[in-house]
Amino acid sequence: LDGDGDYVNCGNDASFNITDAITISAWIKGTFGGTFHAVIGKGFDWMLAKGVNNEALFFCLGAGNFLYGSQNINDNQWHHIAAVHDGWRMYLYVDGRFDASRAAVGSLNVSDSHVYIGGNSTDSFTGLVDDVRIYNRALSAEQVRTLYFGPEADLNTDDTVNFRDFCLLADNWLDTAAQ
Repeated sequence: LDGDGDYVNCGNDASFNITDAITISAWIKGTFGGTFHAVIGKGFDWMLAKGVNNEALFFCLGAGNFLYGSQNINDNQWHHIAAVHDGWRMYLYVDGRFDASRAAVGSLNVSDSHVYIGGNSTDSFTGLVDDVRIYNRALSAEQVRTLYFGPEADLNTDDTVNFRDFCLLADNWLDTAAQ
C-alpha cells in the first residue's frame, strides 16, 4: 500500500476467527500524526497499530488486553513490526528486537468484523505497508527475528538465527579473506 489512503478489506473469512494464539507482522514506513493508525486488524478482536499520541506500536486483543510499545516507529524509515499472543502473554517486536510484553487475559474475541490491512472501518493508515502476515500460532522470538533478517541469515538451517550462524559467517569470511 502506498500510503495515499489505501486499504484492503479482506472480509470476514472463518480463518480469521483466531481464538488461541496469533502472530501479526508487516513492514511499514511513514511519518504519522498524533492519532491512532491501524496497520492491520479485525476490529477490536485483534489489531496492530501505531498508538494514540505516541510514536510506538499498539497491540489490542479485545477488551482489556492492550500493549503499548516503546520503540519509535514514526521516523519515515522502514520498520518490521510484529505482535505475538501465545495464549498467556502479548509481545511486540520492532526490527526483529523485543519491544514490550505483558500478561493477557482470556482468549481472543470472535466477531463478524472484517479484517483490514492499512486501516480499519473508519480510517486508513497514512504510511506504506508491505509483506503483511497473519499466523494462527505464536511465533517464537527467533522466528520473528528470521522474518526481519530473512531466511538467508540462518546459515546452519536450524530455523533460528543465532550465534552459530555468526560463527559460520565469520568462518566463511576468514576463508574468503585468506584467498
